[in-house]
Amino acid sequence: MSPSKSKFSLPSSTRLKKSWQFQEIARFGEQRVGRFLILKIYEKEGAETKFGISASRKFGKAYQRNRLKRVVREAFRLTKSDLPPHLQINVIPRSEALSATVAEIQEELLTIQPACSRI
Repeated sequence: MSPSKSKFSLPSSTRLKKSWQFQEIARFGEQRVGRFLILKIYEKEGAETKFGISASRKFGKAYQRNRLKRVVREAFRLTKSDLPPHLQINVIPRSEALSATVAEIQEELLTIQPACSRI
């Protein structure tokens, strides 16, 4: 794999999948609220930066939730190299995120990021 591909790839290992991982973030993490997203962030030493998306039915229909998940995954893939290491991030969409683009989500991740590095 070339260096440029590895920088922007999004392997399955960078995603939170188990309920205990989300519970750990909810219990020990901090919350940051933005225009489109609510980020629950937990700094876990010795772990790589990972993220998960919690989009409940309250957010919208299945096609809306799936579109948002694709947009958030793409934004995270493009910004993960700029985020501090050892973060566990749970992304919770707000209703305004229905109309958000990848660039807007990416910008929000980067503007919330400096606050996260102080955790």
